Amino acid sequence: MQINIPFCKGKYRSLFFVYIVCAGIVSGCANKPEQEILVSQPQAIHQDPVSSQAEESISEEEGLKLGTNNENIVQDDLKYRLDAIKLEMKKTTTAQASAEVEELRDMNMQLQQELESLKRQNANIQQLDISNTVDARAQFVGFPKVLGNVIEEMQEQDKSFPVEIKKITLSNGFVYQGQWQQEKANGEGKIYYPSGLVWYEGQWQDGKRNGQGKVYTKNGKMWYDGEWKDDQWDGQGRVYSKYGDIWYEGDWIENKRSGQGKSYASNGEIWYEGQWKDDVWDGQGRMYHENGSIAYEGMWFNGKRNEQGRSYYENGNLAYEGMWKEDTRNGPGKSYFIDGKMEYDGSWENNKKDGPGKEYQKDGQLKYSGMWKNGILEQ
Repeated sequence: MQINIPFCKGKYRSLFFVYIVCAGIVSGCANKPEQEILVSQPQAIHQDPVSSQAEESISEEEGLKLGTNNENIVQDDLKYRLDAIKLEMKKTTTAQASAEVEELRDMNMQLQQELESLKRQNANIQQLDISNTVDARAQFVGFPKVLGNVIEEMQEQDKSFPVEIKKITLSNGFVYQGQWQQEKANGEGKIYYPSGLVWYEGQWQDGKRNGQGKVYTKNGKMWYDGEWKDDQWDGQGRVYSKYGDIWYEGDWIENKRSGQGKSYASNGEIWYEGQWKDDVWDGQGRMYHENGSIAYEGMWFNGKRNEQGRSYYENGNLAYEGMWKEDTRNGPGKSYFIDGKMEYDGSWENNKKDGPGKEYQKDGQLKYSGMWKNGILEQ
């Protein structure tokens, strides 16, 4: 059976077991009969130099006295050993206890130091102006001093120019309602018609429409939805027709369509898609028939077909491919019948055959070949 003694560890356990064994021997010797004591000391009797005759002459009373003396000797020896063990245990326990006491003293000193530090921090926090919440938090969590300076500057600005919600009636009867800072519209705001309907809603900066915003007609229909810059349509935006259909969507620069964009016909079908400049088609682009098929694709300049381009019939067949100038066929080019077969291959000027060229019949056979002038074959 295993015995677990929680308060005896290390060398204390060994000393404790020696103590237990010795105590058991003493207890056993005290309880043995007198005859067993005599038997347990045979060597002491045999080592005695007295003759066997003298040994036999020992009386019973003397034998008992001798046994008692031997018992006393053993008990004295055990008592000495036990005292020595107790003293060793006491010395060891005292040394360990002293070390533990020193460790506890160090821990107590550290706790006292931390407590004093917390007291000083608490005193510093109480001295802060808690009404200045941002600065107080900055100092509390230990933000860098440079950030603290920035926060102080922001607070001074906020005190001088707080953001308000204002409703102002303008001289023309329109009404502004929204965020107001530095004596100007700044942030989100709306302008109302005198009738009370919204004219503009969106973002403002320094009293001008900047950012995302919408404009409405007097009857409440959307007119423009997109980006603004300094009170002008600038960036991505859509313009709607009076029927609510999209009229144009794409890029704007200073209230003009510039960049990539699409315009739509009144039936909602796309009319043109491509590049724009100063509100006109300029660059690479496509124009469409009302049925949605491509009418022209190629280069544009100032709203007119210029340089290389192709025109198509409504059925999708090619009508002309070649050079253009000011929206007319001008330069080398080929024209085609509506069924897609070639009709003329040669030079053009102002939409007329002019210069060397060949004309073909509908069956593909060559009809004329020669010089042309103002659309007429020269003889």
